[in-house]
Amino acid sequence: MKKTSFVVITIILTVIALAAETAVRPDQLTPQRTETPVPPENLVIAVSGTDVSLSWSPVTTDVNSSPLVPDGYGVFSAPEPNAASGSFTHLADVAVTSYIHLGAAATFGKVFYYVTAYKDQIVLPEDFVFVQGGTIHPLDGLFAPDLTVASFAIDKFELDQLDYQTVMGTNPAHSYGVGSNYPVYYVSWFNAIEYCNRRSLWAGFTPCYSYLDYGTNPDNWPSGWNTDSSNHVNVSCDFGADGFRLPTEAEWEYAARGGLQTHGYTYSGGNDLNSVGWYLDNWGAYHSSAPLVGTKDPNELGTYDMSGGLWEWCWDQNAGIYRTGRGGSWVSDAPTCAVTSRRADYATTNNYKIGFRVCKSVD
Repeated sequence: MKKTSFVVITIILTVIALAAETAVRPDQLTPQRTETPVPPENLVIAVSGTDVSLSWSPVTTDVNSSPLVPDGYGVFSAPEPNAASGSFTHLADVAVTSYIHLGAAATFGKVFYYVTAYKDQIVLPEDFVFVQGGTIHPLDGLFAPDLTVASFAIDKFELDQLDYQTVMGTNPAHSYGVGSNYPVYYVSWFNAIEYCNRRSLWAGFTPCYSYLDYGTNPDNWPSGWNTDSSNHVNVSCDFGADGFRLPTEAEWEYAARGGLQTHGYTYSGGNDLNSVGWYLDNWGAYHSSAPLVGTKDPNELGTYDMSGGLWEWCWDQNAGIYRTGRGGSWVSDAPTCAVTSRRADYATTNNYKIGFRVCKSVD
């Protein structure tokens, strides 16, 4: 117990500040509650008859005296001052204020009230990075002068062939590099959509994509749904679902530019494309296969290959009949690998230059 304080009043109600143990939530990409090691101070209990209210001073610093703003406070009760954490009764969470009205006291015996500050942290899937939402100000491109997105999480890497085959059961890549660490190519926009939903179902998440009124399980979608490019308009996305999905163009460019850490580079991670991406002049002119994923320098967020490597499918429509790709490829010239570069393809298009990476919404 740290910095314990309490007051005893006429009906013998007691308040104690306690740093409780971390409560781990097992599902990925949901808030994981972590109690701070610094409990609130100056706890005050107010009782009118049997009506109880608690107040305390907000926590403003961590144990190193660095600024800290908790996401909220947990209020608990226990029958004894040194009770084990498992015997606490959780009464409420207070998200904004440092005050709570508990209502009528349950008993007139000794009741010990515990208050602890907490932070909600995001637990990400392996190889994902959290992208803090906000607004950046590109000087050029589709989203100049203001690009605003909500927070999300995105894979550091283009999807590799091992991950694709694990979920889909097949590897469509051939002739231009085959192996676990090669990016998957020969994948259409439809293939990417199906992969996202199947991976979501496999991982126990709610899929984002639906096809007409056939639901989210691709096993229930009609035969031929992915063979006619015009069917792309029949796919809808629930951005509130916790499943895997393709990034929107705005999310893709925001991440490629480095999010709120952006330096305004021409390419994702720098102005020297040779350092951050594989393209025609340093790879395609000399090799007949796609480069391995993640072998150049990352950008400000820690993502790789968002300039060069493979074009990456995004969610957005382009001119109503196409879907959009971003980032250039290993056979593109340098200008085509800029973070502003776009291409439009039919949803059925698949070739050795196009792959994708996945992302997830964050509450």
